[in-house]
Amino acid sequence: RDAGPPPREVSAKKPPPQKPQDPGVPRGSSGGRTSTKIVEKAPNLGSAKQNTRIVGEPPAGTLHVRIRDNVAALGEETYFKVKWSTRMERVFQAYAVRKRSSLDTLRFRLPGADRDVGMDETSTSLGLEDLALIDCFAKEPEELMKEEELAP
Repeated sequence: RDAGPPPREVSAKKPPPQKPQDPGVPRGSSGGRTSTKIVEKAPNLGSAKQNTRIVGEPPAGTLHVRIRDNVAALGEETYFKVKWSTRMERVFQAYAVRKRSSLDTLRFRLPGADRDVGMDETSTSLGLEDLALIDCFAKEPEELMKEEELAP
């Protein structure tokens, strides 16, 4: 009787070679393949949600900008990572969307400045440094009326 083909020899599969792991990194961690950001808690200013900020240098060509909410009088800060060439209008528009507000009802000013930050200005033209602070205020009704009169 023909029993069929002879049994094949099965070899055990070798596991794929593993990348050498840094001895200082515990097993099961990322092995140093991803960057770690150090996060520090900002002081609690009475809000239910804790703010965090990234400690250390931002990537080259970028900086972190903080916008402090003076509209709701909570002093809550929102952080944005922006390029040096980014127009402030984009940052302010993103802030307004996050706060579910209209950009037309908000104004932004650097602490100690005597004028509002212009929409066409950049962090370079303003001379901002990393973690620069910009205050956000609600426009007064008189300011809103003046803008409507000036609009074509």
